[in-house]
Amino acid sequence: ARDEPEGDFPDAMIATNTIQQLRSLKGGRFFVAMGLHKPHLPFVFPKSYLDLYPADVQLANDTSPPTGLPSAAWSNYAELRQYGDVAALNVKRGPGNHMPATKAKELRRAYWAATSFIDNQVGRVLAELETLGLSQNTTVVLMSDHGWHLGDMGEWSKSTNFEPANRVVLMIREPSRPAAANKIVHVNVELIDVYPTLVDIARYTVPPALEGKSLIPLLDAPQTTPPLWKNAAFSQVLHDMQRYLGYTVRTADWRYTEWFLYNSTAGKADWNAVQATELYDHRNDSQTVFGYHERVNMASDAQYGNTRLLLSALLRTQQAVSSAAITPTAQQAVSSATATPGTQPLSRQPTLRAPGSGSGASSLNVNPGRIMAVISVMLSLLVSRISVWQ
Repeated sequence: ARDEPEGDFPDAMIATNTIQQLRSLKGGRFFVAMGLHKPHLPFVFPKSYLDLYPADVQLANDTSPPTGLPSAAWSNYAELRQYGDVAALNVKRGPGNHMPATKAKELRRAYWAATSFIDNQVGRVLAELETLGLSQNTTVVLMSDHGWHLGDMGEWSKSTNFEPANRVVLMIREPSRPAAANKIVHVNVELIDVYPTLVDIARYTVPPALEGKSLIPLLDAPQTTPPLWKNAAFSQVLHDMQRYLGYTVRTADWRYTEWFLYNSTAGKADWNAVQATELYDHRNDSQTVFGYHERVNMASDAQYGNTRLLLSALLRTQQAVSSAAITPTAQQAVSSATATPGTQPLSRQPTLRAPGSGSGASSLNVNPGRIMAVISVMLSLLVSRISVWQ
């Protein structure tokens, strides 16, 4: 924490820049993306936000790794260890080696303070939408790129295939869909669904080559699950100096992970060289406490053999789909996406502002659709359900 004016911090400058862009674009249709850094490491933010939380914060409820955890699944949180104060502690690597309680509390407090700082920056931009009279015709998406361990399972940082690292913020406000106001949707969604959703809202044709699905059906009927909706979400992470690649699939009831040897030269895993597997039961999950049902690896339990085989097949089917999607033909289909009759494709004559300027925000004028603003934030609050608010 630093005792400096809030406006001198980069994320506050990014929010200010975004507000200025909204003011300049208010008369037309636009796309605005704002990317904020915190609560990403390092934890640098105004000291006033640290004062919001007591020094003696609560530690994680369960700091032990799951029973039966394979060594490939453990992350030694290398990113966090790069910082001098943590490096000086010389915490042993491997499961069951804990961060000292004093440092753990300090890190948790700093993370929460950084999150509150970012919350204020998001609030400034949303307040400006209200001031400019844009709130009722602007779609807003608030999202994160990953979750973050705060000592739970004994882990820290983001590089695991566990629930706390993969459940993220995803909130959508679409004023033309009042049925979605203040609703939480309990279905599988993925961040790859955001792009087709925005394309759909802007009244373009969603390219057929995309793996993601438009979330419009969920916004139109948030209390029901659309027919043929996706039954799983997928993630992956590299471990042990890129020696292992872990693919994980999360269904409503289970998380299943396979760890493969990874060929860094070829940039791919050897799917014939499975090194370890994990299976966690989520059938009795709480909707408010995430990850704490990943306590026992059940992959070797014979009574769940069929479940493991089915999830393994699902994982491999998705890998084949993903590989097929990254073809020149698929890329061309995405880049040549067409708009609805009477409009122009998004790719034609865009006006792109401030790319690479360090502002953290960019805007793109487009012809069809209502005004849109997308706010992308590295908020690792442990929330995975899609929330929609009015």
